[in-house]
Parts: sequence; structure tokens; C-alpha cells
Amino acid sequence: MSRARVVTALCGGLGNQLFIYAAARRLAIVQDRELILDRVSRFRRDRRYRRQCVLDHFNVQTDGVSPHRYFSPGLWDLYWWGQRKRDRLLRWTGRDNPDFLREARRDPAFDPRLLAAPSPRQTPTLALEGFWQSERYFADMASTIRAELTVVTPHAPHNQATAQAMAAVTAVAIHVRRLDYAQALDGDYYRRAVAWLRQRVANPVFFCFGDDLPWLAAALGDAAAPVLVDQNPGDHAAHEDLWLMSRCRHFIIANSTFSWWGAWLGEHPDKQVVAPRDPGRGFNRDFFPESWVRV
Repeated sequence: MSRARVVTALCGGLGNQLFIYAAARRLAIVQDRELILDRVSRFRRDRRYRRQCVLDHFNVQTDGVSPHRYFSPGLWDLYWWGQRKRDRLLRWTGRDNPDFLREARRDPAFDPRLLAAPSPRQTPTLALEGFWQSERYFADMASTIRAELTVVTPHAPHNQATAQAMAAVTAVAIHVRRLDYAQALDGDYYRRAVAWLRQRVANPVFFCFGDDLPWLAAALGDAAAPVLVDQNPGDHAAHEDLWLMSRCRHFIIANSTFSWWGAWLGEHPDKQVVAPRDPGRGFNRDFFPESWVRV
């Protein structure tokens, strides 16, 4: 008898890919399913950002051999079209599609159906579609997920040097996302976050990451003397910035899945994570863990 499977499609930037993987991987572990990642179909349609799968930089675990691995992009498109079509038809008749679990799009929130998914006996192949942007989807497997999201690609010498500099001080990662982003945070948020952290952390040194470092340095003004980490441009090196962020002791994050993961992967026992009060439209309402401070 073939092993039961959970199938999901990767998409978006590194942060979203990590959320998709973590939620599907947790389900695969709990239900002893093979994890099948569609690495092609959603990226093939991404003509705006032209992103691609970058999870090979991490210790991700996909099991066994399945014909799904060898689907061409066209067959993957047909697979997902069929799942959505069947889901719509069953909903029209008042039933749910037991083989397809799709996250709500307009107002995403934590969906307990993912934690109570049908057993492998009921659904030998379960397809997931969504971003699943909440720690609650994999909190009970946090140590396993952290181990699997360890970067395995060798680090460039300049990044190793930056990590050593961070280890010598009380390093705080600050992340900014502004360019081509409608929900960019303003400078007041970053100044409030720095002030809050300064009241609780002695001698912090601020290491800044993101897509508009000159703006961030100007926005911080006299509030901080930032160290700008700008040696890893482009999506192909995003895993390096994520690794460096995770090496910091404390975090000031943007409304960004990327900086969410930088903070979540940080393992200092006394870490403080400062986040904006409202992540914005389209984010899961349970996006930020309860232990993180909102300013």
C-alpha cells in the first residue's frame, strides 16, 4: 500500500515559502504522510516578482518517491485546477471536499481545520492551498521546524564576519520593507520600537536589514547608530540575511513574513521581539505570536 501524502504549492518570497512548508510539514509528521512540494506551478505564473523556490538552502525534509515529483508545470496546473473545480462543485451541493483544504483569502485567520485534518485513511492524498501565516499551525512542532529551517548552504566569509561581530555585542535586528509595498510602516513605528527596547536592554547595537536602508537610517535619526547590513542583495541571497537576523539577540520587525521568520528562528532565551500593532490587509489575524510586543 502506498503511503498517504500531503501536497502543497510553494509561492511568494522566502517568508511565505517557510510558512507554507512549516504548516504542511507539521501535518505530514503528525499524520505520517509523505510531503510533496509543488516547486513550479505558482512561480511560473509570478511575472511580477519572478521568484523561485529557495528552500534548498535549508534542511527541509521531503520524503520518499512519488509521481507527483515529476509533474510538469502544465500537469501541476491541471492538478490544482481539478482540486478547485471539485471543491466548488461540492460546496455548491452543500458538502466539503475532504481532499482539499483551502485557506480563506479575504479575511485570513487561524483555521483550526488544518490541525484537525482528515486522517490518512479518510484522505490518502490531502492538498493544501494557502499561506498559513501563524505559529499556531506548527507550534507543537517548533523544535523540529527550527531544526529543519537551519541554513545548510555554506555562508559567505563576509556574512560569517558579520555574525562574529553580532556575537560580540547585544545585537538587535531591525528589518524594513518599503519598496513596492503598499503597507510600509512609517518612521514613528521604528523610533517607538527603538525607544521601547532601549528601556529594557543595556547597550543594544542595531543591525539593519531590508530593502531601503538609507531611509531607515534617516528615520531612526539620533535614536540609534545603525549598522547597515547590505552585502546580500537579491532574492538569491535572502537566506543569508535571514540567517544573520536569527543570530541577533533581539528584534524589531516589519509587517513582513521575512522578518517574522528572522525573529522566530532566533533562539536566545531572553529575546524580545517588537512588532507593529497591525500587520495590515491580507495578513492572518493571528500573524504575531502572543509573546511578541506590539507598539
